[in-house]
Amino acid sequence: MTTTTLGPLAQISRTVRDIKQSEAFYGTTLGLPHMIHRHPDGTEEWLAHFNDPEGRPLAIMSAVMP
Repeated sequence: MTTTTLGPLAQISRTVRDIKQSEAFYGTTLGLPHMIHRHPDGTEEWLAHFNDPEGRPLAIMSAVMP
């Protein structure tokens, strides 16, 4: 039997019906930020998910330098 081991996850994506409720749950209740990572040099990585005009889920990431 082969065992698969995962390292740290970069991202997990899922769809939601109520974005405000989800922001409150993940942001306030779980304390997860919209910013996904801050590097030691101060560079921030941000990620946003959206649907294209045909309804396919897409994501865009931005690195913001200090």
